[in-house]
Amino acid sequence: HTIFHQPHHGFTFQLGDGASIYAETGIPVVSDMRSVDVALGGQGAPLVPVGERDLFPEYGIFLNLGGIANISTFSKKNTIHAFDISPCNLPLNILCEKYLGCAFDEKGMNASKGKPSASLLQSLQALPYFHHKPPKTLGREFIENEYLPLIEASELEVEDKLCTVTH
Repeated sequence: HTIFHQPHHGFTFQLGDGASIYAETGIPVVSDMRSVDVALGGQGAPLVPVGERDLFPEYGIFLNLGGIANISTFSKKNTIHAFDISPCNLPLNILCEKYLGCAFDEKGMNASKGKPSASLLQSLQALPYFHHKPPKTLGREFIENEYLPLIEASELEVEDKLCTVTH
């Protein structure tokens, strides 16, 4: 489990002990590959693009929508480019929990009731991260310290905030 992740500063911290999990379960465990990737100058997500490429070789682009959205692309020479592109479900879940008392916006029902705010969207898109060239990565720290404060400062209704983040 990733606790801190700041590869641009050369560190990441993964909580969990693969050896202990193996000792308890007897099941082979591969763990903490993220730290090695960061130590070698990567962004800390070395397996996802390889798995996508090997499982679905007929595709050249993959978009993963999770807590943080990321993209993987493959050239005909088999060069892999993969990086985070934006916060995705994580800020939505945080807003739902804080304002609506639920873990997530089931079927986007609350976001679909809102209207996107052009000014808030412009403020979010103006954050420096979105202007950095890849490779680049996002972490919860970015979302909590830079992204959410802009949303929180807005006087929009929660449905409008959710709708704007979705856009």
